[in-house]
Amino acid sequence: MSTTWRGCTRSTTICAMRWRPANWERAIQNWSSSTSNARARSRQTRRRAMFWSMPPGRACTCSRTARSSILMKVVVGKPSEPTPMIAGLISNAVLNPYWNVPPDLVSSRIAWNVNKNGLGYLKSKGYQALSDFSNKPKVLNPAKIDWKAVEAGTKELRVRQLPGKSNFMGKVKFNFPNSQGIYLHDTPDKALLKEEVRFASSGCVRLEDAPRLGKWLFGKMPQAKKGGVEQVVPLEQPVPVYITYLTAAPDDGRIVFRDDLYGRDAPQMAELGRDARRSR
Repeated sequence: MSTTWRGCTRSTTICAMRWRPANWERAIQNWSSSTSNARARSRQTRRRAMFWSMPPGRACTCSRTARSSILMKVVVGKPSEPTPMIAGLISNAVLNPYWNVPPDLVSSRIAWNVNKNGLGYLKSKGYQALSDFSNKPKVLNPAKIDWKAVEAGTKELRVRQLPGKSNFMGKVKFNFPNSQGIYLHDTPDKALLKEEVRFASSGCVRLEDAPRLGKWLFGKMPQAKKGGVEQVVPLEQPVPVYITYLTAAPDDGRIVFRDDLYGRDAPQMAELGRDARRSR
């Protein structure tokens, strides 16, 4: 949910809405917290290019010197699996990527479904069980795996999803090395992008138009070779990426306030309050 406040553009004139004092207090606090987050990110870079993704806002924006920005919707992490605020460098695109299923989902989703629906579930979804976490693992016979132990979490197992129409990464993912396994990637589930509130991923950022971002990054969207899997296309120069969190942001001349579904504003506002008291 969001609340919109529009200000007049004339000098010092402001169009005031009939808000209760509590509404104004919340608006000012959210704006202070969000602008503090934005300032912190902007101070970290003076690089030639930037890519911004702004959960829980509704857009992901790009800007580059002498190039036009692009704007698109994104799907971000559920409140139970929030997208982190991190920064990094986009180093490459991976065409026709595998989806390496996070270990917690291997037990809670993959193994659970196998135990409930049988081994046919793996084939229907394009999943493979692998021997290890190396770059060249062996594909295991799923019939010889103790799936109950995997579901219980007493046995570790690597599972990946083959490229295809149902692959969670879609047709391309954009890598920026980070310790939390976060990607920017395509998605086969376009219906989620039509929702007003788009907190549905396991932490990664799903892009409305991944090919458009690819074109922005590379000049033109790289094309996969026929039958190729996990084709890595490096960028000549890495591009900074910032994933930030704004519950108050400008939108076409308005200030839009959104619910703090991740619960991050309260600690930030408490810190701002401490800073204000120390500066007196």
